Amino acid sequence: MLKPLFTALSVRTQIKNSGTAAFAKRVGRLAGLASLLTGMFVAIAGAQTEPIWLDDLKKQILEQEACDANYFLNVHKYELAGDVVYEAKVQCVDGRQFDATRTGTLHLFVIRACQPVVC
Repeated sequence: MLKPLFTALSVRTQIKNSGTAAFAKRVGRLAGLASLLTGMFVAIAGAQTEPIWLDDLKKQILEQEACDANYFLNVHKYELAGDVVYEAKVQCVDGRQFDATRTGTLHLFVIRACQPVVC
């Protein structure tokens, strides 16, 4: 925690002592480059966290159930008897929850409202 503070103080001292703006420009450019690279990494990492097929589910559940998807739980993709199966639980902005399942990529999701289960 103290190392960045000392580094910043050291850079500030070097700028004062150097008497030139060239050093400050270089430091500014490096900071800008570091910020840009960090932003690119975050954007790439963020783009890879959600499977593409969830976009299909978002569209279908909005049209079919008037559910604006807030987030997904228990997201799974697996193979069963040679078919790819997609499953997810959808939490709507209004608090409702749905289970969604799709077999294959060309079919629609089967969407069921989550109901309390009493044994």
